[in-house]
Amino acid sequence: MEELIIKFSSALGWSILHSLWFGFLIYVSVLCLFYVFPRLSASAKSYFPLLGSFALFGFFISVFIKGFLTKNTELTMQLSENPLQYPYMFVNTAESRFFIEPYFPVIVSVYIIGILIEGIWLVRSYFKLDKIKTTGLSSVPHSWQILFDELTEKMGIKRKVNFQISSFVEVPMMIGYLKPFVLFPIAAVNRLDMQQVEAILIHELTHIKRNDYLLNFLKVFVETILFFNPFIWLLGSLTEKGREYACDDSVIKLNVRRKIYADALLQLELLRKKDHHPLEMAAFYTKSDLFNRIKRIITMKTNYVNRKQKLVALSVGIIGIAAIAWTQPATSPLPPHLEIKEASYLPDHAIVLPIELTQVTEAGFITASRMNEIKNKVAKDTIWNNLQDSTVQYFQSPEWKSKIAEIEKNAQSLSESAKEIAAQFNSEEWKAKIKAQVEAGESLSKEWEEKLRSPEWQAKLGDIKNKAKFSEEMAKELAEKFNSEEWQAKIKKQVKDTERMSEELKAKFNSQEWKDNIEEIKKNAKISEEQAAKLTEKFNSEEWSNLIKKQMEQVEKIKEERSNKTN
Repeated sequence: MEELIIKFSSALGWSILHSLWFGFLIYVSVLCLFYVFPRLSASAKSYFPLLGSFALFGFFISVFIKGFLTKNTELTMQLSENPLQYPYMFVNTAESRFFIEPYFPVIVSVYIIGILIEGIWLVRSYFKLDKIKTTGLSSVPHSWQILFDELTEKMGIKRKVNFQISSFVEVPMMIGYLKPFVLFPIAAVNRLDMQQVEAILIHELTHIKRNDYLLNFLKVFVETILFFNPFIWLLGSLTEKGREYACDDSVIKLNVRRKIYADALLQLELLRKKDHHPLEMAAFYTKSDLFNRIKRIITMKTNYVNRKQKLVALSVGIIGIAAIAWTQPATSPLPPHLEIKEASYLPDHAIVLPIELTQVTEAGFITASRMNEIKNKVAKDTIWNNLQDSTVQYFQSPEWKSKIAEIEKNAQSLSESAKEIAAQFNSEEWKAKIKAQVEAGESLSKEWEEKLRSPEWQAKLGDIKNKAKFSEEMAKELAEKFNSEEWQAKIKKQVKDTERMSEELKAKFNSQEWKDNIEEIKKNAKISEEQAAKLTEKFNSEEWSNLIKKQMEQVEKIKEERSNKTN
C-alpha cells in the first residue's frame, strides 16, 4: 500500500510539473498560429485554443498513467539503452531527486485540496443553474415567441428550444444541451425593442447551433482538473473570446445593424449586477469583454491577443524554463551520504544513467570523475540544449524586436481608440441619454405599478375572479350532470338508437327495392342525357340558326317602322 502511494505521488507530481512546460508550448503555438494567420475566422479561433486545452489534458493523463504503470526495472532497462533520448534536465540522479521528489507529497496534497474546492464550486454552480431552469419562469410576449420560432427555423436548429422570461437572471443566457433554454431577464421586456431582441436571440441561438454548452462543459471540466496550470486559463480565455466573437459575427451576417446590436448589449449591461456561473452561456461576462466586443462590432477588427497577454506569456515562459532548468543536476560530486540504490520510479521522460560496475567504488558510489564525464556527454548533444539556444537567439534577434515594436505600436493605437470610446461613454451627452432611458424605464414601471394598484384595475380583477368563480361552478354542475347515472343512461340509449338506425339504413341500402330505384334513376338520367343531346343538336343546326336570324330581322324591321312613325 505504501509503495502504491509513493508511485501515485511521484507519477502525479511529474505530471503536474511536465504539464507546465507543455502548456506553455501549446499556448505559444496558438499565439503564433493567430499571428501567422490573422484572417482566421472567429469560429476557428475559438476551437484551436479549446483543442489545445484538450491536448494538454490528454498529455497530463498520459504522463500520469504511463508513469504509474511503468515498472522501475523496465524503465531502467529501456533508458539504459539510450540515455540521450530525453533532455538532460530530468536526469535521474540521487542529487536531482534530492531537490525535486521530496516536495511531491506536499504538491500532491495541495493539488488534491484544490481539486476538491474546484469540484465543490462546480457542483454548486450546476445546482444553481438547475434551479434557474425550474423556478421563476414566465412566458415571453407573443410577438417575441413568433420571432423566436422564425429565427429557430431560419438558422436550421432542429432541437426543441424553450424560450422563457426569468426573474433570476440579469442578462440573456443559454443553458442546457439536450433540452436547451434561452432565458431573458424580466427587466429586459421594457428595455429592448424588437430589433434588439432579434439580435440577442440570434446570438444565443448561435451558441446552440455551435454546441457551445457541451464544449464549455468539457472546457470547465478540464480547467477543474488542471486548475494549477496558468496556461489552461489563458487558453480558456481565448476560447471564450473566440466563442463570443463567432456569435457576434453570426448576428452581423444575418443583416442586423451593428449600432442596434451594440445598443442592445449596452442596455443589457445596465441590468447586470453580479458575476456569471461557469456553465452558462451569457451574452457577455465582464465590462471589459463588453467594451472590446462593442469596439469590434463597430470596427470589425479581430485583435484576439493584446500586448499584455503576449508579455505575460513571454514572462511566464521564461520563468518556467528557468524553473525547469533549476532541476538540472550540478557538476559537483555527489555528497558522500547519498547512496545509489535500485533505480527509483520516474516517468518515461526521465533518464536513468547506465552505471558500469567498473565505475562503482567498493562503497557502492559512482566516482565524481565518471559522473562529470557522463553529464558532459549528455549535455553535449541534447535537443533541449539546442532548443534553449535557438530560443534565446530568437528573442535577441532584430526580427523579434521589430515584432515587439509593432505590438507596442498596435497597443498604442488600440489605447488611443479605447480612450476615444471611453471619452464617448463618459461624455455628458451619453450619460444624459442613459439617464433618460433609465428614467423612462422607471417612469413606465411606475405607471404600470400605479395602474395595477388603481381601484379600476382592482375592480376588473374582482370581476374576472367572479366570472372565473361562476365558470368554475358551471363547470362543476356540467361535470356532475355528465357523470350522473341519468345522463349515462341517456347517452347509452342514444348510442343504441344510433346503432339501430345505422343497421336499418344499411339494410335498406342493401335491399332489392333500393337497388331497383337506383337503376330507374340511372335509366331516367340516361334518357335525360339523350334528350339533352337532341336539344343541343337542334340548337346547333343550320335550320335553327336560320330561324333565329329570320326572327332577328323581323325585330329590326319593327324597330325601324316604329322609329319612322316617331319621326
